Amino acid sequence: MTPRALCLVALLALGGCCMPDLDVDPSVVLGSGEVEFVTLGEAGQEVDLVNGVQGGWHVWGSVRVTGMDWRDLLLEFTVAEPGGSLLSEPSRTQAELSCCEGDEECEGLGEIVGFPVLVDEPALAAGRNLTLRVVATDPDGLTATASRTVTPIR
Repeated sequence: MTPRALCLVALLALGGCCMPDLDVDPSVVLGSGEVEFVTLGEAGQEVDLVNGVQGGWHVWGSVRVTGMDWRDLLLEFTVAEPGGSLLSEPSRTQAELSCCEGDEECEGLGEIVGFPVLVDEPALAAGRNLTLRVVATDPDGLTATASRTVTPIR
């Protein structure tokens, strides 16, 4: 049995755990929040600009994903100025998302909450409308992208 098949059997044995829905088009919902998913809706919505424990600055990125295998997902977050110039190198993680639970909006979705998206120059970010973007790619090459205009605040 392949490692992927073994993983599927193990997940099914846990019971109550949802599985990725691969019968729909890939999509990602971009959010924020350190400990719970905060939907980013209105353009220019304020997000916290956080001074991290290692001295760097970041905003929190969170995502909900469907239509792709979110059990092994590459996520790439960026923060950019309106003209497209990045405010830091992309923040990347290879992650196994959790089964989204807690509200009907997220049923059947994979979720990751509270990923630090780096911002190298906080003075250039604070109080400005910027673009927070995420690209999600699964092992089969399926990709989904989302972006929102946010205003980082200290």
